[in-house]
Amino acid sequence: MQKKILSEVIEILVSKLKNVSSAIINGETKLVELEINSFEFIEIIVAYETAFDFEFDDDKIIFDAFPTVLSIAEYIESKYKG
Repeated sequence: MQKKILSEVIEILVSKLKNVSSAIINGETKLVELEINSFEFIEIIVAYETAFDFEFDDDKIIFDAFPTVLSIAEYIESKYKG
């Protein structure tokens, strides 16, 4: 796992969730702990697609597909061509 990708994933997550700070988020943070609603989840997905220039597979645009921040970063790393 590239630390750069994980750092960017966390940075985007914090920018979309005004009630959390990067100090409390790491790769092992469970998304359910962040109390993300469905609208925020879609905004976050779109932000990742824009930042990393790829599209999530349709079967991955569900909250349960990503239990932790690290799981999102690993998925992005598998798709990212940059």
